[in-house]
Amino acid sequence: SDPYIGQFDAGWDAWRRSTLERQIALGIVPPDTELPTDSEHVPVWESMHPDQRRVAARMMEIYAGFLTHADAQIGRVLAELEELGERDNTIVVVVSDNGASGEAGPSGSVSEFRFAQGRDEDPELNLAMIDELGGPRAYNHYPWGWAEAGNTPVRRFKRYTFEGGVRDPCVISWPAGLDADGSASPGSDIRGQYCHAIDVLPTLLDLLGVEPPEHVNGLEQMSLDGVSLRPMLASVEAPEPRTAQYYECWGSRAMYVDGWKVVTNHINQLTHAERDLIAGSSDFATDHWHLFDSRNDLAENHDLGEQYPEMLEQLVARWHAEAERNGVLPLSDGVFDRLPHLFLPWPSGASRVELRPGERVFEDNTPTLCNGFTITAHLGAPLVANDCGVLAEQGDYNGGWVWHLTESRLRFAVSFVSEFVTELAVAVPVGASTLQILGRPEANDGVELAALADGVVVGTGRLPHEWPGLWTPNSSASLLAGVGRPLPVCDGYDPTVPFSGVLERLVVAADGGAALADLTRQVEIAFRNQ
Repeated sequence: SDPYIGQFDAGWDAWRRSTLERQIALGIVPPDTELPTDSEHVPVWESMHPDQRRVAARMMEIYAGFLTHADAQIGRVLAELEELGERDNTIVVVVSDNGASGEAGPSGSVSEFRFAQGRDEDPELNLAMIDELGGPRAYNHYPWGWAEAGNTPVRRFKRYTFEGGVRDPCVISWPAGLDADGSASPGSDIRGQYCHAIDVLPTLLDLLGVEPPEHVNGLEQMSLDGVSLRPMLASVEAPEPRTAQYYECWGSRAMYVDGWKVVTNHINQLTHAERDLIAGSSDFATDHWHLFDSRNDLAENHDLGEQYPEMLEQLVARWHAEAERNGVLPLSDGVFDRLPHLFLPWPSGASRVELRPGERVFEDNTPTLCNGFTITAHLGAPLVANDCGVLAEQGDYNGGWVWHLTESRLRFAVSFVSEFVTELAVAVPVGASTLQILGRPEANDGVELAALADGVVVGTGRLPHEWPGLWTPNSSASLLAGVGRPLPVCDGYDPTVPFSGVLERLVVAADGGAALADLTRQVEIAFRNQ
């Protein structure tokens, strides 16, 4: 990020204007393109406190540095293809998976998971951690202002069906195939026809001359709704390959038909920041459908619904028909209503896992411990006073827990969203052959903790917050037995030092009630005796 230091000090408002100027100069957007006018939820740069501007600019510097790093890795692949003499005959497609992300609120966050947990952002914490941003102690994410600037000139950001959530740049390159006939001459390489991500696969199959198989491994394949973009790639004058497409994302809905688009003002309900700060509807029954002329109003500033009510009604009806045909209904803007309908390519929802030393389980396959848990280490030899190392670990600085022996203490530490570290530490219970950590959720969102040796409570503690359902937004917090990951959960131990004793097996179990009740009285007595 060092090359970008100071490059964003003028702020997102100025950067958005200059970006639009460059886009017009390059011919990417028409000369009369406007900037969106619905950004009341984004603070005007000059109205912010200097410290907030400093943090926000630094977050964008880090994003720019990471984008440069990603670009360099693409360059390495292309350079290798060039070295092999295969570059001209290789089809390369570069596309974003969605619009720029707004998953950190108006102030940005030192931990994206903090935002996902619905916790208020703390400007003082952001400033205190400014030198940690981009490093292992942070999972930082820039503010809404940079997301909307990154989506110039379109509206809103990821998780919405306004153009800022669903309109992405796409680069397709195949020198030997697309340039061989001269059709992709200089100045004619920009395409403005409407197409969709589902068109990429049919396009590749068409370019390669491959017919999609009807069966794979004996399973009948679904039909492809996408169409080939080959005519559009060959000519800037080609008609639009696709004339209609529906959208739905977390309750936000849209329908595109022949240059017209309807989109709801439904607000994402996953975070209180969006519910509280972004104007719109939180109820499907009161959602307003906008009508936009997509070909002439990229910013979606001009709602033409009152001017063309029949067009609006037709497109809304088309959305409902497409939603019914494609299994979108019933609508839900939450998480839990969707879970029973997910088809996951891996096992999930385990209530208990058992590991041997050195084994790991990916986070998606670990038990959900927020309703109570028991973590048990079965030892092959009794503990001795100088035993040390990691018994179990999940996550890192940004969120997770570790159970380890350091400096003659048996410690269970929990790190929560780059802010809280809670530790339960007891003297090493010499001679014990079974160790346990018990967690019991409280009514006020805390968690009571108890350490047990051979079934006897030897220490208690309390988390001042709930135990999360997931430790990381991308499910990267693997559970390991007998050793940790290179990055620790907290300071005070070396995660690469394995447990020095004999760990036969580690059992992590989500308590369903009975197991928890068996130990509840012991824990209550221990808490009263503190």
